[in-house]
Amino acid sequence: MKKTLLLCAMTEEIEIIKKSLNFELDSDYSDLPWPVYKEPELCIYAAVTGIGKVNAAACSSVLIKLIKPEQVIGIGVAGAVAPELKIGDVVISNSAVQYDMNATAFGYRLGEVPRMNTLEFKADSILYTAASKVAESMDLEAKVYVGQIMSGDCFVSGNMGAEIYQNFGGLCVDMESAAWAQVAHIFELPWVILRSMSDQADGTASVDFNEFLPRAVKNLSHLVEELLKSV
Repeated sequence: MKKTLLLCAMTEEIEIIKKSLNFELDSDYSDLPWPVYKEPELCIYAAVTGIGKVNAAACSSVLIKLIKPEQVIGIGVAGAVAPELKIGDVVISNSAVQYDMNATAFGYRLGEVPRMNTLEFKADSILYTAASKVAESMDLEAKVYVGQIMSGDCFVSGNMGAEIYQNFGGLCVDMESAAWAQVAHIFELPWVILRSMSDQADGTASVDFNEFLPRAVKNLSHLVEELLKSV
């Protein structure tokens, strides 16, 4: 069983999984500013990183150094920007990009982190293929898609979602995935991220988020539980 680091941004995104897989607080990391949980039988460590790219990068970097996982899995909710996505649908990442990274004045492509020689960070093909197969074997009350996740330090609403979709063509937006992906890339660790749609990133996004967050978390939890058992 590979040692896995499971990351999410908010406690609501891990509560169902934490109960069903018997996670307990890990006292070895009680001095850290983030809660760290452990499921010893499956060799899974889980942490709530906090919202936004800086929180996501800070927490994941420290835990990768301390725990030394063999793979990283990110989970949580996101805003749908691709027209085919509906609330409750699940996106499995094959890549992640920072839509608000802009060094185009120096000749870089929009979204490209300077001097990292890549526009998007690629998810591990074995992990996202495994996640897809697990999804196919389950009777989920949602459609499951594989594609790019786009991250930035902004809750996307109004016309912004359509603009991001036009620029990058990814499926959904959030505030942490690309940071987790970049950190995993730096540490040369395989990673994948699964996001359930809690809102459609348009003029109704904030209303959708509050109403549909529990539904989105429930849809995602069953898939993540089965994936964790298989990888």
